[in-house]
Order: sequence, then structure tokens, then C-alpha cells
Amino acid sequence: MIDKTLSIYLRLFSSIFVILALVLNQTVSGFVIATATKWYGDTTAEEHGFLTLAPAAHIDWVVCLLSFFVAAVLAFVGASAESSILFLLYIVPMSGLYLRIYPPINFRRLNDPDRDLAVVGMWATFAPFLLACFLLLLFKLLVLFGSSFISMSLFAAIAQFISLLARLSIFYFVVTLLLPHADREDYFYWVLRYFWPNAARFLESLDPIWLMIFYWVVLFSRVLDPIQDFIFKALCVFFS
Repeated sequence: MIDKTLSIYLRLFSSIFVILALVLNQTVSGFVIATATKWYGDTTAEEHGFLTLAPAAHIDWVVCLLSFFVAAVLAFVGASAESSILFLLYIVPMSGLYLRIYPPINFRRLNDPDRDLAVVGMWATFAPFLLACFLLLLFKLLVLFGSSFISMSLFAAIAQFISLLARLSIFYFVVTLLLPHADREDYFYWVLRYFWPNAARFLESLDPIWLMIFYWVVLFSRVLDPIQDFIFKALCVFFS
């Protein structure tokens, strides 16, 4: 009975990690978008309050609570944290619910709209990777100095927490980079439209149903896990 209760609590914490990782990544991405668009001449996002690292400006909290419920259900049935992220990023939005709030952009204010949007999209796409690097650097500092002023049990818990968030950030980056996007508001779509317009037009022509089937296949096959593991281990070696 105790083991079963402990297992339930662990799964619940797993869903909390998933939502926290998504909130962190969406917040950083929104802040990067607002900063980059301001750099290229458009201050619309800043005027609407997106030039901040406060999650409240970037997250729809009603959808966040709903996403926590979905992630908790997935955790209870044994789904991995990565599978929960895929589900929340690609399956739930098809019902019209989005966890993130897109920073508004006035294309006419940009110096060169197509080029600037592509660069902004690249920054937003790589934001989770940069967040993972920051988390692993924080992990390194914790290993070097943390054990001297906090208890070993608290040290281990914090280290595991930071490590898991870094892994989920890397997975979010891999997903953003490799899975096809048909959403014209998606940041990586701007990159494709500028550097590879044929690929962007192909994604526009795809039926959302086929994309959903593709996402489900990726969700259950976990084909992205080896890529995530490779990047995570490479960064761990780099920061060691």
C-alpha cells in the first residue's frame, strides 16, 4: 500500500515537472521574441507587456491548469514526461487550446519583415537549448559549491530537479526543431518560410489529421529520445 501511494506521488511530481518545464520554456521563448522584435524595430510585444521573464505574461493559466490535469492523467497511466510534453504541445492545441500566449508582432514595423522574422524564429527555436545550457551551468555550480552549505538530501533533490528540467528543455528544443509545423504563428515556420519556402508550402498543404496521426506515432514510438539523450550527454560533458 505504501509503495503504491509513493508511486502515485512520484507520478504526480512527474506531471508537475512537465508543466514547470513547459512554463519555463514558453516564458523564455516569449521574452526572446519580445527582445528580438524590439531589436529589429518593432516594440509591439514590449508595449503589450511581453518584455519580461514573469510567466504570468506568457502563459494562459486556465489552459495551464487543464494541462496539469492532462499531464497528471498521462503520468498515472505510465506515460513518460517526454510523451506528456508531446501530447500537450501537439495534440491538445488541435482542440484550440494553447498553453502559451503569442507575443504580438507588427510586421510593418520590422526593418526587413521576412528576414527579421526568420532570425526571431531562430532565436525562439534555440531558446530552450540556451535555457538547458543555463540549467546545466547552474547544476555545475551546485555540484562545486552547493554541498558545502546544504544537506546532502536537499542537495540531491535540487540537483535531480535541475537535471530533469534541463533534459525536458532539450527535448522541447528537439521537438521544435524536428517535428513538422503547420501553424503559421509557429516560430520555426518563419525560419522555414525564409530559408526553405518549399518545405513551408508543403506543411501548409498537409491535412491536420495526418499531422495528428504522425504526432501520435512519434508520441508512442519515442523516436526522439536518443537525440535528446545524445544532446544532454554532450552538454553534460561540456559543462563537466
